[in-house]
Amino acid sequence: MHYSISHQTTNIEFLSITPRKKLLKHTLLTVECGLVLVRLGKHEYAVKEGQAIWLPFDCLASVCCLPQTRVQHTEVSCRVAQPLPKQAGYIELNELSQAIINRLAQMPDERLAKVELLNLLLKELTDCSPTLTLDSFSQQVSQWHPDQAGDLPQDVQVTLRVREARKRLLSGQAQVKVINDLFSGNVDAFRALYHTIAGE
Repeated sequence: MHYSISHQTTNIEFLSITPRKKLLKHTLLTVECGLVLVRLGKHEYAVKEGQAIWLPFDCLASVCCLPQTRVQHTEVSCRVAQPLPKQAGYIELNELSQAIINRLAQMPDERLAKVELLNLLLKELTDCSPTLTLDSFSQQVSQWHPDQAGDLPQDVQVTLRVREARKRLLSGQAQVKVINDLFSGNVDAFRALYHTIAGE
């Protein structure tokens, strides 16, 4: 059965990246643990543990989940009659919305009570006011370059390096060149990190 609003919890073991495309549904991402990077326009916005971001229908976005991330994923059909925010941005979940999302994560999909909670959450989402601000962490991620040492945590920088390697390999660049450019020619380091982070 199809509902106007759905919820799922996703555990991301390895680096996960969605293609940049327009969303077919309104989407609320709530990060339980780990880190999610959402590309909107020229910038990447970091969604950290305990934060939530709203991505409206038809929003052009790419979502990158770093390894060992747990995300609550709520999707709302674009056909719902309720007026939902049309702008992307971080939202502060009120106590009721947070409690609903926490409860939904523990309930089996077939429970009728889950549908009732989702409809209550939908009502709460009509009152949220997303704001899109680029904090210093997000700015550093957006400006990150493999040839420059930054202030980002080491694990984030290593993951961004592996992500860049994956991007170059998928675009057809020779593996030898990628390893030379991004891993100082260290094949073993490349293989170990690529397997650990990208799972490939």
